[in-house]
Amino acid sequence: MHKDSGETMAASTQLHVLDPNGNHTREVIIGEGISAADYERFVHDDGHLYGIVAYTEGRKEMTLVPKHQKAAWESTRRAFAQMDEDTNRQTEQIRREFEAISGHRKSGCSVALLVLALAVLSCLASC
Repeated sequence: MHKDSGETMAASTQLHVLDPNGNHTREVIIGEGISAADYERFVHDDGHLYGIVAYTEGRKEMTLVPKHQKAAWESTRRAFAQMDEDTNRQTEQIRREFEAISGHRKSGCSVALLVLALAVLSCLASC
C-alpha cells in the first residue's frame, strides 16, 4: 500500500519485469501506474503483475503477462538467467585466455584486444 499526500492508502502491487537489459521488480500504484481494469485483468494469484520487455527499433515496449501464461514467463526468466550465466562464463574464459596470451602484462595492445573481444561477446549475447 502507498500513502498519498492525504494520508489515505492507495493500493499498490509488485510488477516483476523480464528485460534483456536487466530484470527488475518495482512497485506500481493501481490507478496511477496501471489502471484498475488492467490490474484486474492481469493480476496473478499472488497479487503481483508480471511483464516482459521487448525492444522494437530501439523503443522499449512492455507487455503484461496474463495469469494463464505464468509458466511461459517463468520459462523465459530461467532462459534469461541461463544466458547471463553463459555470458559470465564466456567473459571469464576470454579474460583468462588474454591473460595467458599477454603473460599477465597489461600492455595497451592486450587490453585493447580484451575490450574488443568483450564487445563482440556482448553483441553476440544481445542478438
